[in-house]
Amino acid sequence: MLGIGVVGLNSSCCSIDQREKITKAFELAFQKEVSYFEKISAVLLSTCHRVELYFFSKEFEREKFRILDLLTEELDFAFDDRIYMIRDQLVFFHLAKVTSGLASPVILESDIQRQVKLAYYHASNIFSLPEEMHYLFQKSLKIGKEIRSRYSAWKKEFVFEHLIYHKTIKNFLDIKEKKILFIGFSDINKKLFSYFHQKGLANCTLITRDFENIEIKKKYPFLILQSRESLSRWFEFDIIIAATKDLKSALTKKIGEKKVLFFDLSIPRTYIRAEKENGLILYNIEDLALVFEEKKRKMASEINEGQHVLNELIHRSVLFFDQRKKRKERYALSSLLHELTLI
Repeated sequence: MLGIGVVGLNSSCCSIDQREKITKAFELAFQKEVSYFEKISAVLLSTCHRVELYFFSKEFEREKFRILDLLTEELDFAFDDRIYMIRDQLVFFHLAKVTSGLASPVILESDIQRQVKLAYYHASNIFSLPEEMHYLFQKSLKIGKEIRSRYSAWKKEFVFEHLIYHKTIKNFLDIKEKKILFIGFSDINKKLFSYFHQKGLANCTLITRDFENIEIKKKYPFLILQSRESLSRWFEFDIIIAATKDLKSALTKKIGEKKVLFFDLSIPRTYIRAEKENGLILYNIEDLALVFEEKKRKMASEINEGQHVLNELIHRSVLFFDQRKKRKERYALSSLLHELTLI
């Protein structure tokens, strides 16, 4: 599959501060240079753990440097050594691994499948993507689903909701008496407040732009829904779980000595710590991901087996695409020769 490329970075490439800035640079460049990204049929994938720009061009080196130049315009520090660049068939192996959840801190996480699909659908709606890009994303999504289904037993070892709940009860023995705030009606928060409700926690508030949505009220009657204006009182809660990308500015209020447990699952971050606060216990998305590293080490042989199966599926898909393209080219050539003989 010649002509496809990806430029990006993930949580292993740099600090969370740098990743926030580089992610914002990707998003700003994508918004400002629509005509250029249309020309190279780009798809921008931006998640909590990675930001990647997939594109199609026969001039990989030229477009690579053009993309880096656009990022440089949005950044005030050197970043070249933090960016990875992949091309041709290796992009297929990379995206399928990402989509399956094998490249995620939480193995086989399902949300990445949805995020890849949304990124692909968004690009498809605004750009005319070539055959290679459609095949890359459609096959990666299909393979990701197959891998996730084949190794579904692994999921019980990587339950993100259980990790958050475990850390919550570890810090608050009287958790049922505590006020819990969820910021953002994201898929992560949907899983978390549903899980907390199953555990018998009733004092839960959700701040969302859709606080008047009747369907949300019907589906989650146990939640107290509030508007974004209520964010000014976030420090009144004991436990805050933020998973949103929609805040215009981060929360910065000092809380003093009061004990507050804050899970910041957002990129960019919802809370920026100005200085040490005695009462604040803060976990960001990378702090939580580290907890799963030991589990991944213990399951290394099983994960390696899954990656081997993934590679086999991708290899067959790439081979099929290349053979199909060659058949189309031969057919087009024979049709042209036939027409020439009739002249």
